[in-house]
Amino acid sequence: MSLPARANTFTTLQLDCDAEYDTGQLRPAHGENAIAIVGDGSQDRIHHTWKVWWRRPDCWRDDITWDTGDSAVSIVCGATSVSYLSALDTRRGARQPHLFMRRLRAVLGRHALRHEPTLQQRLEQMPLAQARGLTQGWSLTTLGEREHAGRRTLRVRAVRGTGAMRFGLWDYVNEYIVDVDEERGVLLRCAAIVDGKEAAVLGARSVTFDEPIPDAVFTDRHAAG
Repeated sequence: MSLPARANTFTTLQLDCDAEYDTGQLRPAHGENAIAIVGDGSQDRIHHTWKVWWRRPDCWRDDITWDTGDSAVSIVCGATSVSYLSALDTRRGARQPHLFMRRLRAVLGRHALRHEPTLQQRLEQMPLAQARGLTQGWSLTTLGEREHAGRRTLRVRAVRGTGAMRFGLWDYVNEYIVDVDEERGVLLRCAAIVDGKEAAVLGARSVTFDEPIPDAVFTDRHAAG
């Protein structure tokens, strides 16, 4: 099968997502190097929100906020390319930054955030924004139609094959179940499957297409709230 043909037919995209990770399931899947990817065992489950503003072709922002209040912001727009980590911001006070970085690596991997992020890097880290990674080398099976965040979706099982394009946060996860927006082609839910169970889930609470996004969102880290 192929994904919905009208993929990425939008000028702007705004996503408000929830994410939850079961580190106990993810750690064995990665073997001896798991600590760098899913933490050191101090937390069995990690939860955070993830907001995205994408004004095509080249203005992007995403904000990650943990239940602790710590946050990470990445902005790429034209010549602007910058990341902010709240736990390392001395103006707000550094609250055990080593613990914050472990949480960050648990979500985004060893190279969690770069000082100068690129649009391609952010798109690879945030799998909901586009499904392009599933278009080559993945075996796709339709599991039926559903509704998510008020929109019609197609549920698809994706299994990694030879020469598969990069998709998802974890290169060692070989199966995902995704809900694809039937009209726009973006993913509204993505579950990493390990040993037949959902080890991590990233799902949209709301999604907005083609609404204007102010310039300030991409120039002022406080503008998006």
